[in-house]
Amino acid sequence: IINGTYNGNDGTTTFNGGVDVRSGGILNLDSGTITFNGQTFVGNNGTVNLGDGNVFINDNLEVKSSGFFNAEDATVTVTGDANFTSNGNLTIDNGTINITGNANLSSGGSFNLNSGNLNVGGGASFTSGGTVNAGNSNINLQGDFTVQNGSNFAADSSTVTFSGDSTQTVNSNGDVTFYNVVVDSGAVLNTDGGSDNTIIIENNLVVEDGGGVDVNGDDKIDVQ
Repeated sequence: IINGTYNGNDGTTTFNGGVDVRSGGILNLDSGTITFNGQTFVGNNGTVNLGDGNVFINDNLEVKSSGFFNAEDATVTVTGDANFTSNGNLTIDNGTINITGNANLSSGGSFNLNSGNLNVGGGASFTSGGTVNAGNSNINLQGDFTVQNGSNFAADSSTVTFSGDSTQTVNSNGDVTFYNVVVDSGAVLNTDGGSDNTIIIENNLVVEDGGGVDVNGDDKIDVQ
C-alpha cells in the first residue's frame, strides 16, 4: 500500500504483488521503468504521475474513488483490463497506453486524452456519466465501442481506428459523433441497428481495402 509518496525517478522498480495507491498516496516516475506483477489499484484520492518512462502492469488496472492515473510522455502496457469507475480518471498528454483487454469508464470520472495514444485490444465502454475528452488523440480499438449516449464521448479532433479482424459494433442509446474514423483491412464497422441512431463523422471516413461498413435497421452514418 502506498499512502505516502514513492518516487521511481530514473531507476527500475518491480512490484511482485498487488499495489494499492490510496488515501492521498502518490507514485511518481520520471524516465525509469516500473513493473507491476499483480493487480494495480489507484483510488481514494491516490495519484500516479508518469513522466517519460515505461510501465508494465501484468494484470488488471483499477482506478476508482477519485483516483488519478496521469501519463505525460510515458508508455504504459496493461496486460489485462483497465477499469475506471466511481470517478476514476485518466489523463494522457503525449504518452501511449496499451491495454490488451477491455477499457471501461463508468459512474463518473473522465478520460482526457489530449495528444496521446490509446490502444485497446478488446472493447471500449464509456457509460454512466463517464466522459471522454478525446482531444487530438489516436484511439485504436479492436473490439466494440459502447457509449451510453453521445455526451459521453467528445470527439474533438481525434482519430478512432477500428482495427479488429471481424465485426466491431458501435453501441449507443443516441447519436454518436466522431471526427476521423478509419476502418482497417479485416475490420467491419457495424451500427447496432436498435435505436435509430446516427453516427456523425465530422471530418474523414477512411475504409481501407478489405475493410467494411454495415449500417443496420434505421441507423444512419452522416459524413460531413
